[in-house]
Parts: sequence; structure tokens; C-alpha cells
Amino acid sequence: MRIGYSKLGRSWNVDPAKWSTLGGDADVWRTLWYLATRHPEHEFILSGRNTCENPQAVGLPPNVINPWTERQPELRRRFNEKGINHPDLSIEEDKIACRILFDLSSDLFVDCDAHIVWAGQHGTSSAPIRQVKNPELFTHPQDSTIYYCSYIIYGLNAWRDQDPTEREEVWLCPDVRNYIKCRDLRWPLRRSVVAQFDQTRTTKYERFTTDKTFLDTYDGIVKKVENGTIWVANTAYTYDALEITALPHPSKVALDLETERKPFGMLVNENRKEVSRNRLGVLQDWVVPRFPEAEIFGKWSPKSQELLGRDIAVCPYDQMYDTIGRWYCTLTTPASGSGWATAKPWESFLAGVICFAHPAYDTQGHIIPTRDQVTDMPDGDRKTLFQWLRPPTPEALERAVAAVSNDYDTWRFLAEEQRRYVEEAYDEMRVIREIETRCAM
Repeated sequence: MRIGYSKLGRSWNVDPAKWSTLGGDADVWRTLWYLATRHPEHEFILSGRNTCENPQAVGLPPNVINPWTERQPELRRRFNEKGINHPDLSIEEDKIACRILFDLSSDLFVDCDAHIVWAGQHGTSSAPIRQVKNPELFTHPQDSTIYYCSYIIYGLNAWRDQDPTEREEVWLCPDVRNYIKCRDLRWPLRRSVVAQFDQTRTTKYERFTTDKTFLDTYDGIVKKVENGTIWVANTAYTYDALEITALPHPSKVALDLETERKPFGMLVNENRKEVSRNRLGVLQDWVVPRFPEAEIFGKWSPKSQELLGRDIAVCPYDQMYDTIGRWYCTLTTPASGSGWATAKPWESFLAGVICFAHPAYDTQGHIIPTRDQVTDMPDGDRKTLFQWLRPPTPEALERAVAAVSNDYDTWRFLAEEQRRYVEEAYDEMRVIREIETRCAM
């Protein structure tokens, strides 16, 4: 079996030595590594653009193949030949760039038996298509969308066109902001998007034709047809522990129970300010006034650093576990103002950092159960752990941090129980098994 592997919206970094704590590479690489290692009988084709390394030179198994190592120079040559070598492409230049990309990569999609696609940053159209409200005009996507989305969407369309009743790619969505919104994806999804939260969203699929053949295949999914050519459908997202793929094997992270630690610290990147429960506000209310000496690392704007009264440096990815391992406690906060689960608690659990959760974090309780869910749990060490991890107020967080950081036995009990929890979740390989089932590996 040949399985295509892509990340929509960017050229993902195949070399672990170049990863960033801003995220977006570790989970893509580790998922690929696990799938390819567990299934040496299959070929994994890097259909999506990437940093072009030889896969085996950066630790991937021999059944991972990277066509872009050779095709990237040819892509650059064709772009230069047509003058696609400057910012702010016109709509006509968009169309030329899309054709070059598709011509060069279409076989990487249509010749595969299955596809796994990570949903990265993208827009409502991946290439110029006719506007809904004014069909005489075309959409004008950003240059990055043309370069890193168009060929994937049209490659998947071509692949599914060959067998619309049987074929369906596997979508992975690790970020609340990157739900599927590209209207030029032709075929609705019958299966859920593998994600970190349970929800259903309305998605528009531009069919480019009024032909309703195969519409019955999507009975109960397609709600209506707009303008004769747009199928409006429900797209389900399910929590499948996708965030676990961002972790290294637990054996790679030592649990140090002897070295003295600092009471509290955070590794947290700024998110959008316009959302409710944004991270700037959380730090202003929950952290800075109560832990003025705490270390804080992450990617923050100069303005936000000024408002916080702190200089905040980025932590290199290869120093992440050493850095967070300096603290007894930390706080995980809402992702882009949402209730989605993220990898942060698992990372902290590996390093022995007691990871308290903001009330608006992981609101469905997939990683850290909500206070109501904990009430219904049977008594035991796991319930005791969860009773600690949901302080309802900033004052309760301050008290919990003091209690943990000033009592070695309490901290050690919680740290060891967290470690057992993350090791169990990691060994379960829930998301890997889900992908394997969907691809019929």
C-alpha cells in the first residue's frame, strides 16, 4: 500500500534538529515515524511539501519516501520560468502557480491508496474560484495558500474523483483555528476529523457542477445545496488523543525526583488577543500578580511583554523538558480561547511538573477531567490527582502551588501519579490505532 502524507498550509520541517516550541512539526514527524515503523510493508509518500531532507538522514524508516528532495529544484525552475518569484501574485499568476504545482505533484496523490492530511493554516479557497455572492469575480487567496494548499486540495479531489464511494482521506486537526474551511475541497467527509475536541461544524464543499450523482452517499451529512453547486454539510470532529503524538517516548524524558525546583513557571505562547479568555488576560489575572518571580518562556509580542512587565524569551525545542523540569508547578491555559485539549499537560506530566488547568481549558475533560467528572469517579490515586488539578480561581491556584511546592511528599505523590497516567495514555496509542483502522493498514 502507498500512503500519502501531507500537511496543509506549510512546508513542514522533516528535521527534528530544527523544530520549534511554537509547534507544528513534532507531532507530524512522530506520527509518521510510528506509522512507518509499525507498518514496514507499506510505503509512506511525502505528498505534501516539506524541507526536502532525505528521510533516512533524519531518523525516519526506509519505507518513508520524499519525492520533494528532487522535485523542489524543478518547482523553483518552473516558477522562475513563469515569473512566479515575487510577492503579491495577481489572480492570473495564482492560476499559473496552481497549475505548475498540480502538474508537478498530482501523481503523488492519485497514485496512492490512502491519504493522511494534517490541517494547518488555510483559507476559504485554496486557488482562485468564483465568488459565491458575485460569480463573475474570482477569489484571491494569499500567496502562502497558493504555494502550500492548492496542490493538496486539488490532489485530494483528483484522488477521490477516481472512486468517490470508497475513498476518503484521513484528516488530522491539532489546532482549533485550523478547522476545515477550504470551499474548493469537493467531497464532504463521512468520517470525523481526528482532533482534540468533540464538535460538529458546517462546511461548504464547492462541487463545480450541478450534477448530484453520489449525493445519496452523503445522506444525513449534506444538509442542503446552495447555488446549485455547493454542498453544505456537517463535518464532525472527535477527540482521538491526537495531541499525544507531540510527545517523545516517555523513556526519553527522565523523571527527576531529587533536584530542588522552583515553585512555579510557565512555557506558554501568546494567542489571539481578540478571543475571550486570551492568554494575556490569564497571565495578568492568574500568574504575574501571584508569582512575580516565576520564569515564563514563550513567543510574545513586545506590547504584551510590556503589559505584563516581563521580558519573555523563546525556549528552544531541544531545551523544553530541561526547562520545565525546573518547576514544581505550572498552569495550562485555553488554546485560542477555546476548550480544546493540547499537549501541554502531557508534556508537564512527563517532566514531573504538576500541571494545573485553567477552568476554561479542556472543557470536555479529555485529559484533565472537569470538577463534575471527578466527583463521579471512584476513589483512588487517580481521583486524588484530578482533585488537585482544577483550581477554580486564581486564589485557589496560589494556594495549591504553595501546598505542592512546600511539601515534597505531596509533590512526589502527584508527580508519580501524573507520570503513570501519561505513560498509560502513551502506550495506548489511541490515535495511531485510529489512523491505522481508517487507512485499513
